[in-house]
Amino acid sequence: MAAKQGGELMPKLEISYEDLCALSKIRIKKESLADELLYAKCELDGIEKDIIKVDAKDTNRPDLWSTEGIAREIAGRHGKPGLPIFKPKKGKESVIINTQSQIQPRAVCAIARSLKISEAFLSQIIQLQEKLSVSFGRNRREMSMGIYDLDKITLPSRWGLTSP
Repeated sequence: MAAKQGGELMPKLEISYEDLCALSKIRIKKESLADELLYAKCELDGIEKDIIKVDAKDTNRPDLWSTEGIAREIAGRHGKPGLPIFKPKKGKESVIINTQSQIQPRAVCAIARSLKISEAFLSQIIQLQEKLSVSFGRNRREMSMGIYDLDKITLPSRWGLTSP
């Protein structure tokens, strides 16, 4: 969900403390967590065991709506900047899009290979896709997002409504 600040919705996040420390490569003391989160434009809302509850204050920075984004911001503050560099390649796979469809006539697809997907990572990516679909996607009226297991998809895939 989201909290309001000055008429704007602030995304509420739940992130793993251990994951935040591992991703930022900094062992953040829990007592200084509130100050560290301020650098990532977030407010500490509470800590329950490993889960940190956070209010993201900047709705113009969706990169800070996940553990990965917050960790990059905190690491940069401590002189450890750096976004990973990905070199996309054109693949052989394809998706056939029905551009005549009145509902979602466009699609963007990507295949990410060789990812180590932990439970914390999967939780964050699902949480981020939800926040983006609700905010920028206007509760999924303008856009929606999904993550799928490529092993369960037959390619080429078809996207969009077809006429009966």
